Amino acid sequence: MLNKIGYNIVLVIVTVTHFFVTFVVTLFILSSLNILNERILHLSRLDFLEILLTVMIFTASAVVFFRSFKKTSLFIRETLFRDFDR
Repeated sequence: MLNKIGYNIVLVIVTVTHFFVTFVVTLFILSSLNILNERILHLSRLDFLEILLTVMIFTASAVVFFRSFKKTSLFIRETLFRDFDR
C-alpha cells in the first residue's frame, strides 16, 4: 500500500515537472518572439501567432510526454520501488 502511494507521488512529481518545464520554455519562446517583433518584424497584432505557437508547443509536449509515459513509469517502478514488492 505504501509502495503504491509513493510510486504515485513520484509519478505526479514527474508529470508536474514536465509540464512546468514546458510552460517555462513556452514563456521563453514567447518573450523571444515579442523581442523579435519589437526590433525586426513590427507586426501590429501578434496575438493569433502567440496563441497558435503556445497551442503547438503544448500539444507537442503532451504527445511526447504521453508517448514516453509507459517507459517513464516503468523506469520509476524498476529503479525506485523494485525492492518494496518483495
